[in-house]
Amino acid sequence: MGYAPVYSCAEGKHLSAWAVYRINDPEYGQIDQETVEMIARDRGALGMLEEHIIEQTFSYVGSGAMSTQGLSYIVIRLSSSLAMQKNFTDHIWNMRSKYNLHAEQICFAFTELGDQDASAGLLDNIKKLTLQGYRVALDGYGNGSLNIRRISELSVNTVRLDQSLIDEMELPGGEAVLRGMIGMLQSIPLTVVVPGVDDEKTRDRLLDMGCDLMMGKLFVMETSEHRDF
Repeated sequence: MGYAPVYSCAEGKHLSAWAVYRINDPEYGQIDQETVEMIARDRGALGMLEEHIIEQTFSYVGSGAMSTQGLSYIVIRLSSSLAMQKNFTDHIWNMRSKYNLHAEQICFAFTELGDQDASAGLLDNIKKLTLQGYRVALDGYGNGSLNIRRISELSVNTVRLDQSLIDEMELPGGEAVLRGMIGMLQSIPLTVVVPGVDDEKTRDRLLDMGCDLMMGKLFVMETSEHRDF
């Protein structure tokens, strides 16, 4: 496991990080997070994988290592299938007690919540998490059907844009779309994080669009935990 940092250009430091994981396979080499999730989902093991990530992250935060590195919180990406379970928030409450951490040190991120995913159970659990003090984020915005009105109704405070929006900046109209999307989300207001910032040119273009929080190779930092499994 490792933690991919979010960097604030305005403050000149890392503020938080997203939990990431990968597998080092002797035959196929390094398998990235998206592929691991796809394989786990196909085998009906995605929930078990995510529960492992939650426990590892809570242990990391509870150990004090996160605070030592100057980070405020860690983001854990979850599927709606796990988060909609009736006992999910009770499980999180028990984990919090086990590792003795503060709720604001954890942020739960969900991929785009389309109408088919936004069940009453899921939305209820998201509200419970916010009431308990956890941060809630939306991941991968811009690659689905969720509209801006729907976002304003959800109990989220941070949005990470989809990588495709950065990849398509050079296409006709791509930069205008990205600029408009950042402006709309910030006007709600929501905190906007942009991934895939690997060079100074991209960083400067995003700063010109009013986006300050970024992730990517340009902002890599070492964390005390970086194990493969």
